[in-house]
Amino acid sequence: MLAGVGSSTLGFATISGGEARSASDNGPQPFAAATKFGSASLAKVFTALAAIQLLTKPGGPTVTSPIGQWLPAGWTANAEVSDIRFAELLSLTSGVDDSQVPPGYPGANGQDYGSLKTFFTDPNLQLQARAKDKMNEHIIGGRPVLYSNTGFALFRLLIPRLAGVPDDAGP
Repeated sequence: MLAGVGSSTLGFATISGGEARSASDNGPQPFAAATKFGSASLAKVFTALAAIQLLTKPGGPTVTSPIGQWLPAGWTANAEVSDIRFAELLSLTSGVDDSQVPPGYPGANGQDYGSLKTFFTDPNLQLQARAKDKMNEHIIGGRPVLYSNTGFALFRLLIPRLAGVPDDAGP
């Protein structure tokens, strides 16, 4: 057993622990089953599973469908944004690039509803929304990619619409 790491068995599952936070994070805190923490990119796994479940239902949109008609009510995006495919968002190949948004600009690297709406509908940002020219900088498995939290964050708004949840039009 590693120092500082313990484990216990609950029936069929083993729970391991260690430090949830280190000394540099305002003091160490033990990691236990009930410890709350930011899941960060782990949420992408669950987001992708939910999206794929909804995109493989008979009679509905598929992973190759464009996202345009599934954007929240009241969002007006240009054709370039509207034509992004679900598969492109899921595979990080959509070209959605929030890294060039000027700091302090509404929608700059934000993951909340207002920032996402600004990023995907503001005419001044839409040219940056699909930075395909930058995608050749990153090749993984022979395919160009542009890692984007913003593209995945958009699924928070797309998944309820795909599931048939009425749109509340946001703030």
